This record gives sequence, C-alpha cells and structure tokens, in this order.
Amino acid sequence: MMIELRSRLKAPYRFSRYLLIRGKCTTLRRLIQNLYKKLQQHKHKNLASYMNGTLIKKPSADVLFYPGCYVHSPTTLNHTLLLLDYHKINYSILGGMNTCCGLPHLLQGRYDKAEENLRQLHQSIIESDCRIVISGCLECVEAIKLAQHLYQGEYQGKSIHEYLLGKINPKKTKKLGNTLILKGCRSTNTKILETQLKAHSQHITTKKGCCAHWSLGYKDSNKKLIEELQQEVTQNNIQSIVCDCLTCYEELKDKIKTPTLELCQLLEETK
Repeated sequence: MMIELRSRLKAPYRFSRYLLIRGKCTTLRRLIQNLYKKLQQHKHKNLASYMNGTLIKKPSADVLFYPGCYVHSPTTLNHTLLLLDYHKINYSILGGMNTCCGLPHLLQGRYDKAEENLRQLHQSIIESDCRIVISGCLECVEAIKLAQHLYQGEYQGKSIHEYLLGKINPKKTKKLGNTLILKGCRSTNTKILETQLKAHSQHITTKKGCCAHWSLGYKDSNKKLIEELQQEVTQNNIQSIVCDCLTCYEELKDKIKTPTLELCQLLEETK
C-alpha cells in the first residue's frame, strides 16, 4: 500500500490527469466524468447514445464493437460505424469513459483499478452474448485477450482491421503516394496494413516507431521522438502516414505536418 501511495505522489501530473475520469469513478471524479460525458454528447449528438457507458445490445448480434474510451474520438468512431453498417454486420456496442479496459491503469501501476476495470469489461462481454469482440484500439484488444485468458471467457478479441480484412475493395481506394506504415508498440501484423495499401500506394515503407503517447509527462523526450519522425518523413518524401493503432493516430494527427490516417479512415474509402 505504501509503495503504491509513494508512486502516486511521485507520478507526473499528466499521469494522474490521464486516469482522472477513466474507468469506474466515485464521488468527485464521477461528477467530473459525467460533466465530460455531457459536454461530449452535446458536441457530438449523432454519437451521444454510445457515450452513456452502457451496453447497447442488439438481438442476435454476432459481434461486440468495443470503442471504450475512444468513443470520444469521433472521426475514427464514425468511420468504423460506417464500415460495420456497410458490410451489414450485426453488432452490439459498448463505449464510454466508465467502460475503460484497465490497461492504462495497469501501465501506471494501479493494479487494483486495472483488475476492477478488466473484470467489469469481461462481465459486459458475457452479458453481450457475443463470441467476437472488436476494437480499433490495440491496447483495448490486448486487454480483451487478457480478460479472456484470466477469466476463461468463450470469446476472442480482434482489431477492426483483422476482422474486416478480406471485406474491402482496394480498387476503389484513393491514391496515397509514398506511404509510411507506422508500426507502433502494439502492432502485431503489418501484413494487414500492407495488403490494404498495395493497390494504391506508389511505395510503402514500414517503420517500427514510438508515438510517445505512453511516456506521459516527459515533454523533452516526447518532443525529440516527434521531431525525429518528422525529419525522417520529410527526408524520404513521405506523403501519407498510416497507423493501425488508434493511439498512434490520436497522438500524431496534430503533431506531424504530413497527413496522418488511421486505417479505418482509409478502409472507409473502399466502400
């Protein structure tokens, strides 16, 4: 207990702020979480029902789409919903800050909170009656697989890209020119990305890199990572960056001058 308390006191402010309204909250944090939810629902009215943090269960749904916290990333969420609807996939949905998978807590050493959120996620998946759980967030996919292993669930976690592979028509996709595939910390299979990009990129470069998202609070090192990536992109005349990780996309989209896409945005062009 004392070790955990000391680590909390020493943690940079950005670490504490990041977890402030993620997961199951009580008292003041719950009030702040609800206020944030209301503001986001007012801002994105078409997505408001998905932000309540409750399972929206459809009869005979085959798939549970789990955006979790990134329900507040409207660009990617809208593209994903368009794709699922276009392919006539019958899905339930679970999103909201209070449905956090627990991996952010685990990465910061808040093990009790991580387990609490992971168990809550597992229970929601069981309630959905779905055998496949998909997410655009690779941290969430990792958490789903961990929950399945720990609690012996009869379901499997997949990224959106894995699940939709083979359902696309690359001939309809716009040309991107020289493209950099950024393989982030949790990217496991860039072949999925390469398959999608072959038909419409002049040249594909794959790079293992860090978007600096999880080194919260270390501004100097984070800035250096971003500057090095931008320099490499400029030197190699890269015209587009494509991420298969939502976290990488959210971190880089406003920091890199080169157009940055999350794969679901690209796939939506193939409808």
